[in-house]
Amino acid sequence: MTYNMTAIEESKNFYELYVAINDLSGGWLSLFILAVFFIIAFASFKRYEDDTKTVFVVCSTLITIISILFFAAELISWKILIYPIIMLFSSIVILKISD
Repeated sequence: MTYNMTAIEESKNFYELYVAINDLSGGWLSLFILAVFFIIAFASFKRYEDDTKTVFVVCSTLITIISILFFAAELISWKILIYPIIMLFSSIVILKISD
């Protein structure tokens, strides 16, 4: 069994390598990178039991900014970008309603 590795072998820098691997995986690599960033940020910002909603807003904001940068670099599509934006607005609404 042979795999088509020409896109990976012909990449000249890290961005081209990342784009080639992301294209070969069907965009799943960028989606998992965003999910891991969210989990790491949430775990590192969470200090007390009462700050869950605030930490969720901060992490949603960070992930939305990173998603917009990924969209600008054409690493994710609009279908993926809409979810962090929805998550940001819903976390803001939850924070405002709960107070």
